Amino acid sequence: MEISNELIHDIAEDLDCGMICYLHKKTREKVSVFDNEDLFSDLEIGESMGDDIDPNIKRVQNDRDFVEIEKMNSHESFRIMEAFVQSLDDEKLQMKLFQSLSGRKPFANFKMQIDNSGKYRQQWFDFKGKQMAEWVRDQVEAIDE
Repeated sequence: MEISNELIHDIAEDLDCGMICYLHKKTREKVSVFDNEDLFSDLEIGESMGDDIDPNIKRVQNDRDFVEIEKMNSHESFRIMEAFVQSLDDEKLQMKLFQSLSGRKPFANFKMQIDNSGKYRQQWFDFKGKQMAEWVRDQVEAIDE
């Protein structure tokens, strides 16, 4: 399946924001919904969401032509962080980031180091965005129409 680069990046951004994304095989329409998994875990047994369910959820559930675009798992996200660190030319920052990845809470520690890294923060976002777009593109290309 072919879709525009703009749509690829739009899906990647939504996934990065924690949304669940669906793509219609025929119309190329993207539907993104909030991942309400945490919301459902707060409900008491037998309690209902009532009318708070996003109508798009029912829509994608009832149309077999919508395909979910999977978000990256933590292993894949970790691999991207490692690749970014290896690409850096600042050895001091590189060492800090490798240490953050090898300790406890690697995602939180990496974020803290990147947030305080000056110009490298934007480089991280650019690098991550390209990697996520490739992740989405690979999935879209594998969709059979």
